[in-house]
Amino acid sequence: MKLSFNKIIFYTTVAILVLVILFFTVAFFLPSSTKITVRYKVKVPVDLVFAQVNTIQNWPNWNPFVLVDSPIEMSYKGEESGAGSVLNWLTPNGAKGFFTITESLKNEKIIADVKSTRIARGYNTFEFLALDTLTELTWTMEINELSYPLGRYFGLIAKSTLGAVLEKGLENIEQITIEQKSYYSYNIQLSEVESYPSLTLKDSCAWSDISLHMSQMYGKIYSYIQANQIETTYHSYSSYLVWNEAQQYAVFEVGVPIKLATQVTDSTILLSRTPSGQCIKATHFGAYENTFSLYVAMDKYMQANRLEQIGGPWEVYVINPVMEKDTTKWQTDVFFKVRKKE
Repeated sequence: MKLSFNKIIFYTTVAILVLVILFFTVAFFLPSSTKITVRYKVKVPVDLVFAQVNTIQNWPNWNPFVLVDSPIEMSYKGEESGAGSVLNWLTPNGAKGFFTITESLKNEKIIADVKSTRIARGYNTFEFLALDTLTELTWTMEINELSYPLGRYFGLIAKSTLGAVLEKGLENIEQITIEQKSYYSYNIQLSEVESYPSLTLKDSCAWSDISLHMSQMYGKIYSYIQANQIETTYHSYSSYLVWNEAQQYAVFEVGVPIKLATQVTDSTILLSRTPSGQCIKATHFGAYENTFSLYVAMDKYMQANRLEQIGGPWEVYVINPVMEKDTTKWQTDVFFKVRKKE
């Protein structure tokens, strides 16, 4: 019985050794690189799709490997978009790496290097083909210098496992850019806004009374301006300091820009300055009560471009009821002061 047991141990050991040798031998002959390509027709024009991929700070919004809600720590350096922009990542278990956009050909191709502690070297190539209102987007991932032996086996199964992951990434791009398309009609732009002297009044009231209060406040400011022959420079505006959803209550300031700062003799009117700084701006045509969709669009724009709002918004009344009775011609420019998310 003892001899039989020893034979079992011997044969088991030999079998394990053969399997180990076979494992390393097969791995030696497996390719040290692999390539996965997926294609997807995005229901959005090519300029929007290209811009989403070309801005590397957008990648956590759609790239399955570094999704924003994952526990991965991310940081950026270099350019904000195009060649030279870099996304670094660090996982909770200590794995780290980076994406670097090395080539960017507008609306045609983007190439990004990838390097990590798990994958020695790789490349992501995005190719864009405009098809009227659609975009055929091709994502090719090439992984080189696969480690021996485990990396070689990973390369063997990568096409079946990673193909679905890449397709999910392209679907994410479509979802995000469809939302972006919905707010493009508002011509949302990022710009630097200068500050000018202004005469202002501050008040608070229920949402339902805002129009009445503002009308009275503007009347008082313009009466003062006319009585003191003060030269104005731009359109009247209002800024919202508090917007209480629960109580439907607001604290706001209305103002009229003036050419030169001047001493104010009315104690209720303040000499101030118009809001300023890096802002996103959108334009609304129509009645004031119909601006809700514009504000929603601006929120989506900030999310898509990794921006966060600083303080409350303000509105500039370029064409107002005093100038034009037709509500469809009223023009309101809305501004959010913003900064890049950390």
